[in-house]
Amino acid sequence: MLSAAAAVAFLLENKIVYIDWFWQFLLWGLAFMVAVEEYRYSRFLFLFDASVFFILSVLCSALIPLGAAALMTAAFSEFRLDRTKAPSWVLLLFLLLVIWDIVLVIYIYPHIQKVITKFCIPTYENFIIGDGWSPFLGSGDFVVMGVLILYFNMRWWQALIAYILSILSLTYIPFGGVQMLPAIPFIVFYFVLVGYFSRLPKKEVAFPSGKGLRGLYWLTEKSQNLDGDKNGKPETL
Repeated sequence: MLSAAAAVAFLLENKIVYIDWFWQFLLWGLAFMVAVEEYRYSRFLFLFDASVFFILSVLCSALIPLGAAALMTAAFSEFRLDRTKAPSWVLLLFLLLVIWDIVLVIYIYPHIQKVITKFCIPTYENFIIGDGWSPFLGSGDFVVMGVLILYFNMRWWQALIAYILSILSLTYIPFGGVQMLPAIPFIVFYFVLVGYFSRLPKKEVAFPSGKGLRGLYWLTEKSQNLDGDKNGKPETL
């Protein structure tokens, strides 16, 4: 799926196709979620996909941070990140990295935007900055998504739901003209919310069997004495 995203990026940059910015980011997120799924179920497929992705990136390098985020997520998976086996120090390190990212985005990144945009996953727009790529989310944001996917053992479609909610919140909630808004709090909130919701125990509804229905009919028959009394007339008890 990463290779498909690189091919689409090449088509966008050469103006062969046009896709709205939101659908572009939906596609980039889907490519990342499916790549994590590929790694969990077939490492060969993931490595092959990533190899083709980087080969295609020679033609269009815009999504290289996306491929790097997928590889870093695969590296973090070696810690066996799940709710039962994850070492506490790994979770503490992850929390410190999240806090550090928030500090960087608010206080440091606005002063080095030209450098930071090289590490962002962009969208191609014709009307925002002319014909070119416009940065939106950083590669670190995708790494955080990948770690949370592994930790909660989320399926790709569950992760995609959390991803879409994060993008919608970042895009359509007004924040008073903030120059650079850290996406990490929204990503963590929605991925944890969907992750915990998907792990809730599901109660099954018990349906009465045919045997149970026959037993219920038997009890009803006894209480009403449908066989009748000695004179053959039904009577209730």
